[in-house]
Amino acid sequence: MLHKISLFQTDLIREKARRGEVTLGTWLTIGHPEVAEAISLLPLDWVVIDMEHAPLDIQAVEFLLIALRGSQVVPIVRVPWIDPVYVKRVLDLGFQGIIYPLIRSVEDAKLAVAATRYPPKGIRGVGPRRAIMYGFYSAEKYFREADEKMLVLVQVETREALENLDEILNVEGIDGVFVGPNDLS
Repeated sequence: MLHKISLFQTDLIREKARRGEVTLGTWLTIGHPEVAEAISLLPLDWVVIDMEHAPLDIQAVEFLLIALRGSQVVPIVRVPWIDPVYVKRVLDLGFQGIIYPLIRSVEDAKLAVAATRYPPKGIRGVGPRRAIMYGFYSAEKYFREADEKMLVLVQVETREALENLDEILNVEGIDGVFVGPNDLS
């Protein structure tokens, strides 16, 4: 069993943010594992695999995630929408963070967090076959770490979101925000 390691590297990003340091990353929209593997060799903190605007399905993102395995890069996925079913499918693959587009309200933000947490803290279903390395990693430890260490980032892209920004950012479990300047323009 792989009990002594953590499958999450998100603490490094949180620590840098707490110290006011910049974290570096990039977005991946090309569905080829060699591109992901090459990116994983760069001195980056995170990589976002984009399912909202890129032509990437669940199988493609799994292959990209496999190509990132073993690197120090934190894999984050941007889902197409706040859909708890979609969220559990990508998180069960082993992503360490998630970006939700088009968060407009406190209710959206609460649903976003709940979809990443297991009951009783949230509504995430249980089925992390790949996230627990097919049983070689403690499921109990993974459930605990996923609830504590999963990065939850929201995108602010509408006037409504701007009007609700303070309340959205005060939702427990929201780690950060991406601003959509083109959407807001």
